[in-house]
Amino acid sequence: MFTSSSLGDNRLTLKDLPVTKSDWDRVPLYSPRIRQICPSGDFLQILFPLQLSIFPYVRLFLGPRLTTIDLGTVRSAIHLSLLSSLGSKLPSLQKFSISAEKSTNDADRSYDLDALRVISTFVCALGKVRTLSVPDLLPSAYQHLATLPTLERLSIASLDGLAFSGDGSDSHCSFPALNRLAIRSAHAGRGTNFLRRLSNTPLGNLHFFAKVVAPATNWLEFFNDQFIQAVSMAWPRLEHLELGNEDTEGSGTTMPTVTLGALSCLAQHCRRLRFLVLPIDAMSVPPTLSLTEAARVSQPILHYLEVIYSSIDSPFHVATFLSSIFPSLHTLVTSRYEYSNDEAEAELYPTPIAMHNKWKEVERLIPMIATLRLDWTAQVGTATDAGAGGT
Repeated sequence: MFTSSSLGDNRLTLKDLPVTKSDWDRVPLYSPRIRQICPSGDFLQILFPLQLSIFPYVRLFLGPRLTTIDLGTVRSAIHLSLLSSLGSKLPSLQKFSISAEKSTNDADRSYDLDALRVISTFVCALGKVRTLSVPDLLPSAYQHLATLPTLERLSIASLDGLAFSGDGSDSHCSFPALNRLAIRSAHAGRGTNFLRRLSNTPLGNLHFFAKVVAPATNWLEFFNDQFIQAVSMAWPRLEHLELGNEDTEGSGTTMPTVTLGALSCLAQHCRRLRFLVLPIDAMSVPPTLSLTEAARVSQPILHYLEVIYSSIDSPFHVATFLSSIFPSLHTLVTSRYEYSNDEAEAELYPTPIAMHNKWKEVERLIPMIATLRLDWTAQVGTATDAGAGGT
């Protein structure tokens, strides 16, 4: 089952062959050198297909020099239970990733509480982890992570179930080194409450999506102009921001409440922001600067804007506004960008496709308007300099 890798002594190749007892005699020769376990497929299922007597041997792979573990999706409760006591035995672990299957016994399709207990126990024993990807955690694990000076990246697959109340009880959270956060939740309130407790973290990369569920969660009451203002003021170092609702069909069944005016807050406070995903209600446009006026707030870094399924009325007025605050914006994407949007699809999704076409017109107009405004500003500056020189 085990063979040496031609890539060097630090690589152990696992082949999907029947496991024999003699195979395990070779493991101690390699395990002290193993630093990464990143298998393709279900690692534990390959190693332990219904052979309960060899479960303890998994510990042979987890040596003190191990820095990375990616277990993929662990489906067996017995396999998962192996984790509970291993965290303290991995003092060098810096990157850990695991996924679990959701329960089929509840309407919310949350993760099994027993599985979250095991994963949380493992996480609570980690002292140097830098990157962590988990399905969800118990409050005790979140509180532990909040104290770690090393944690830089945290990904939560579904902040939904019994494991997290979102009631603010652990409001002391600090996460001093956290730079990248990715959250998905069917309950936007839990996610936004969690984000509020991170207002003092140095976030530079934030992904927060509320998923479309049935019955649909009214996430719109949480994603509004006030929330965007709070995000922009809490994390001025943001370079990548994704906020929104996952609409996998691009059907636009719910409409956003964040207005174009909220983008001015992002332009003013998030001077490093270059990538933005945000559904916007662009039916009403704030007072728009004419081409002969200099922008009061201009952020020259943002180049990508994904509006998902945003509503829009006048492409020209929206383009004029966006070009004034984001003059370098050149890519504008909707939730329909991967679809053909032909006549057949237009019959199924007439409104989203009509909105998509208007946003593509905005994308076409923005660089043109930005160039015109820049040329005018340059001409005014030249004329001003000439006048000053004549006096």
